[in-house]
Amino acid sequence: MVFLVAAVGVTSLAVTRDIGNRVAELRSSGGLDLRRVDLGTVGLEIEGYWDPSGIFVATETEVLPGLRRPKLRGRVEAVDPEGGTLTLFGRTIHVTTETQPDPEEEGLPQLAELASSRIEVTCDVVDGQWVARKLKTRDLKASDKVKGTVTSTDLDGPAPETVSFHGLVVALSPAEDGGAESALQRVGTATNLTLALQECLAAAHELGGRFARAGEFDEDRDTRASTTTRDRFIQATGDVAHYLEQARSPAELARNAHGKLLVDLADRQRELMRRAEALDTLFRQDTAAARAFLGESFEPAVQATLPLAYALLDHAKDELAEELRAIHARAGTTTNVGLGTSLVAILVATVLGGLVWRSVSRPVEALHNAAVSIGRGHAETRVRLDSDDEFGVLAEAFNRMLDELAASTVSVGELQNVFDSMDTAVILLDGERRITNVNRATALLVGKDREDLVGLELASMIRGADGAAGHPDEATEHELVHTDGARVPIALSIAELRTRDGELQGYVCTARDLTDAKRFEQHLRTSLAEKELLLREVHHRVKNNMQVISSLLAMQSRSADDAQVVARFRDSQNRIRSMALIHEQLYQSTDLAEIDVEAYLTLLTGNVLQSFGATESVEVTLEIENLPLNIDQSLTCGLIVNELLANASKHAFAAGVRGHVRIALLQTEAGWCELVVADDGCGFDPASAEGTTSLGLSLVRTLARQLRGQATLNTVDGVEARIAFPLEAREEAMP
Repeated sequence: MVFLVAAVGVTSLAVTRDIGNRVAELRSSGGLDLRRVDLGTVGLEIEGYWDPSGIFVATETEVLPGLRRPKLRGRVEAVDPEGGTLTLFGRTIHVTTETQPDPEEEGLPQLAELASSRIEVTCDVVDGQWVARKLKTRDLKASDKVKGTVTSTDLDGPAPETVSFHGLVVALSPAEDGGAESALQRVGTATNLTLALQECLAAAHELGGRFARAGEFDEDRDTRASTTTRDRFIQATGDVAHYLEQARSPAELARNAHGKLLVDLADRQRELMRRAEALDTLFRQDTAAARAFLGESFEPAVQATLPLAYALLDHAKDELAEELRAIHARAGTTTNVGLGTSLVAILVATVLGGLVWRSVSRPVEALHNAAVSIGRGHAETRVRLDSDDEFGVLAEAFNRMLDELAASTVSVGELQNVFDSMDTAVILLDGERRITNVNRATALLVGKDREDLVGLELASMIRGADGAAGHPDEATEHELVHTDGARVPIALSIAELRTRDGELQGYVCTARDLTDAKRFEQHLRTSLAEKELLLREVHHRVKNNMQVISSLLAMQSRSADDAQVVARFRDSQNRIRSMALIHEQLYQSTDLAEIDVEAYLTLLTGNVLQSFGATESVEVTLEIENLPLNIDQSLTCGLIVNELLANASKHAFAAGVRGHVRIALLQTEAGWCELVVADDGCGFDPASAEGTTSLGLSLVRTLARQLRGQATLNTVDGVEARIAFPLEAREEAMP
């Protein structure tokens, strides 16, 4: 079978390779001879591959009439987005804002997106610098290509071995002397020659029409109007000579009918070139004579040349059709060979399949039946095969495995002992949730024997949180009824037992005794309640002590005659009240860890304004977000607000002028807290603020440092103080 498949493969490979060679012969003629080409006046289109050594190796070369800009097609080697350049075939190409995308593409892609992608780029080379003129990234051929007019060549030999396109060196394939064109190349050359003749005649008629409309030839006017048409005419006559010269290789001239057509065409072409030069001269000197020469001499010469070009094209088409028919016939042979060998392979495979089925199917069926029997619980099953082949060895190993499995299987009694040794209560239920088995821990937990529990419904033993019987469906806390009527708290978990087919067999329940856990939980709750009560009492006593201190300061201030001393006593009282308010909020709050910052600042601002008698003259606006501040942060913010609001009440507003103070506690985008206290008062000199030694501003700076924050002061249009500090859970740097 293996030899048959190998023979089919070798035969198909040989025929396919022969077809491939014939198809390749349609396109290639063994290299292009550039010895008869003026490389400075034409373009070359070269397909090949880029050698990492720094040279482009040509595999196919085609001559194009006329001068050509450099065009490269291949994979980008590197990009420099910052410098706006990409590297292709070792050339650094600048991509500028004047670079145009292909008309079928939406726009230029980002330069970074071109890394390792295939592109086609048309360039201008200015002072040795390659600049992309047009860039295409989609629908590209798989081959690499270099296209353009040669700027320098290797002149060591009769034909150039390398050419250069502005520094890009291309190694050419050596031309074979006397090599004939392929059929496909001959069709292409004849087609191009025919089109060039038609273009030559069309351009001559169009040029004659322009001069007819312009009257007498005026160089300042009609030369500009007819430049494009004359260029087309001259280009077309040059193309006729180019394509005819390309077709007239020695090998082509040696061919009978084809060579004779080429000789006749060469004679007609030389005469046509003479008349074209004469026609171009007449158009410049005497338009009437030129039009007459066009109709009487030049057009008949072209019309006489066209039939030869058509004959050359028809002859090339016939040769191409003949080669295609040969390839088609060869392909049909390949199909017949493949079909015949495939039929033979199918026949042999059928015979071999039958033999394999007889020698393999029966032992496999015996092994399968034994495995099914064992799966149904028949551990005594054994496989009986008397053959000495691989299946006999497998059957013996199968039987030995069954013997070892029987010796190592745990008995039901041993499983029951393991079941009873578990500390957690385990209950087995059937599909109707009736008890089928329990372990020793379950019997001790309910105070009954195993025999008394089997057959009972689980719901008759379980009570929910409300004391009612039910069917627990998830892991929850319940109460298990003891035989003496006591309720035992348990954590009940129920899981389904299913067969491999997904059929429900029953349930397995575990019940964990929570008596000790509940007792410990109650102890913790009692202890926490006592500590919370004690902590509230501590806050209450601290608040009372601070009120006593504030009252003592008030009594002391009444005996002072100096107004500055009295003011300092009052400032100290306000600071103490701001701290006392924190403790008052705490022992009145339900949460001793956090306080209501908005309520705290509302009471604080009211106390400060009242102490300075400014409740009517100063309006306070609060913008407080619900931020998770701890006790220390809340107390420090309160002291800062107390100092800044006191300063505003005393110094910001003139007598009889109503003022406004804005207090905000907000969270920034960086996740920090920002405390803002701003008034619209008279402000003060910022230079004096930086060097002031007043207790209020010094205290604000000190408190800002305690918050691990930074204080900024703005005295334009009043005074605005901003203190930014992180939350307790964040350890970030200042934004």
